[in-house]
Amino acid sequence: RPALASHQHVTYVYNSLNHLLAPGYRSIAKQFNAPCRLGLCPTIEREDEIHNLIPDLVGEVVFCLGAQEISKQKHLVEYIMNRIKSILHLLNKKV
Repeated sequence: RPALASHQHVTYVYNSLNHLLAPGYRSIAKQFNAPCRLGLCPTIEREDEIHNLIPDLVGEVVFCLGAQEISKQKHLVEYIMNRIKSILHLLNKKV
């Protein structure tokens, strides 16, 4: 299947790289052939490890600031992360 675009001087910018990791968007991204790609994302790491597909879609990560570093620079308010487990999944199980 030919690429949708094969221009030599085209740059694709993915503003929400985390959305590009969805299966449908991944297949679209693979159809575009551009020498330069830039992906922007505030939350690149995912628990399901799908973020490991990013190099195949847009290339290697070249710059990254973690939440702690951003907080130290006063660009993000201090926060505490709490996980709350839900029992809703039990309601969907058949008895």
